Amino acid sequence: MSPAALGMLLGAFVITGLISRILDKYAFKAQQGAKKALLVALATAVITVALGTLGLGMWAAVRNYLPMIAVWFVMDLVRARRPAGPAK
Repeated sequence: MSPAALGMLLGAFVITGLISRILDKYAFKAQQGAKKALLVALATAVITVALGTLGLGMWAAVRNYLPMIAVWFVMDLVRARRPAGPAK
């Protein structure tokens, strides 16, 4: 894999991570568990592919961002399955 492709994937990972964390913390505050993870992943997909299409084109945006969204989605699902820690 070329260094340019790796750089694009790393950038997509950071961008989707930032967007998904912002959506997780502020937009879908009232949701819980797997439903929240799915809503965050879908909203992140819409935002990143729409914005990525402007600069990269539709196919490149889908190819770069959707695998990274899947990674963040799996991390959110794992976090949702863990029991909550002690109340403070």
